[in-house]
Amino acid sequence: MAQNSNGKFQGVLSQKVYSGDTIANGGWLDGNWIQVPIQLADLVATSLWSFIFSYITLFLCNKTGVLRLRVKSEVELEGLDESQVGISSYEKELSSGLKF
Repeated sequence: MAQNSNGKFQGVLSQKVYSGDTIANGGWLDGNWIQVPIQLADLVATSLWSFIFSYITLFLCNKTGVLRLRVKSEVELEGLDESQVGISSYEKELSSGLKF
């Protein structure tokens, strides 16, 4: 997510700074400085839209049981490696003092 977002922000803003007069009457360097704030507003609106609807979708999926975003607390204490993969990544100590 972070890499895609950074690339999107850099690409969209750089295009309007450095673009020649063939794209949207030029960029910032061609005197069309207003295009950069317009692009910035577009990036903010798109990011907010994505965040809000992703949050709503994941919240509803979690509450309806379609998709659980967290594992049960017992599984979390046991370790996800055992529940997901079937092996333990860490050494365990039994109550008798034996390690395995």
